[in-house]
Amino acid sequence: KELDKIQESQLQYTLKIQKEKKHGEELDESIQKARSQLKELQEKTRNGDINRVDEALNRKQINKLEHQLQIVNTKLSVIRSENSTIKYNIDELRRENVICIKSLHNAEIE
Repeated sequence: KELDKIQESQLQYTLKIQKEKKHGEELDESIQKARSQLKELQEKTRNGDINRVDEALNRKQINKLEHQLQIVNTKLSVIRSENSTIKYNIDELRRENVICIKSLHNAEIE
């Protein structure tokens, strides 16, 4: 009876040791995978600092967008200026038209 208890506890310890060994192997695999990912990222960025690369890309994109905005604002300014000139010309033509109509009306009356 006592021998059976000892054998049972030995079996339980053996199972626990195997379980811990398997868990340790899984952790080692996870560590190795994380190290390989880190190495891959470091190779991509050449210095291991992803934030600096992202910031540089963001700054580059911001500068590009600011330049495009500046171009669009310049075009808008030119178009507004042309629009003002066209409005002024339209107003002048309307005035001339009114004057012509009045002149024709006065000529018809005489």
